[in-house]
Amino acid sequence: MAQIVATFLMPVPLVGLILLLALIALLLGRRRLGGSLSAMALALLLLFAWQPFAELLIKPLEQRYPPLLDAAETPGAEYVLVLGAGHVPDQSVPASSRLDAMGLVRLAEGVRLHRAMADSTLVTSGRGTVTSAAQTAAELAQELGVERIKRLDTPRNTHAEAVAAAELMGDAPFILVTSASHMPRSMALFRAQGLDPIPAPTGHMAATRPPEDRMSVYYLRPSATGLRITERAFHEYLGLAWGRLQGIL
Repeated sequence: MAQIVATFLMPVPLVGLILLLALIALLLGRRRLGGSLSAMALALLLLFAWQPFAELLIKPLEQRYPPLLDAAETPGAEYVLVLGAGHVPDQSVPASSRLDAMGLVRLAEGVRLHRAMADSTLVTSGRGTVTSAAQTAAELAQELGVERIKRLDTPRNTHAEAVAAAELMGDAPFILVTSASHMPRSMALFRAQGLDPIPAPTGHMAATRPPEDRMSVYYLRPSATGLRITERAFHEYLGLAWGRLQGIL
């Protein structure tokens, strides 16, 4: 039930719901109400797709933890845990095509940090149907030359990943790799399990831009990119709120 409610609070379903209410109002002869709701839906859609607004929304999440640029800052880390993302179990395409863009960025950062620490073990995570996201990421990591890999194939969400990580790594120091916007919620969930991971956020969606880029028409116009960033921010804020309601954050 909670997932259904959360779905309709995401940007596109929310706009669609308002349009549906507008249509109902028009069918009932409430033309003024229907027109007002239609205008509201259009205004929200344009706002959600406006990249300056989207980046303003997601920046507080992404700036909570600085990126781990130099792995030498964590010489004692024994594991590099890469949290799972989306994937498709299509064995007819290479592993690089089975992971979604977010998963590729996370894995690339995990491999980078793992290679900078010779004694570390790369840990991939995420469940799936035919094959798990952890398996797909591990397969791609092996093809990129990584040899020391462990997998967490069963976690279905970040909370489950934190529980599985506690069982696998215990008190061993480790680096946690996930999207920058996802890092605040991840750190809270992992700390709730008594863990103290070293954050390594990646995949920043609101990176610093030079002034000339911020004045570009391509940046200032509403776009699918802006909408995607807004959706990501909504997803994380709703996840944080739900975690607090459940008492797991």
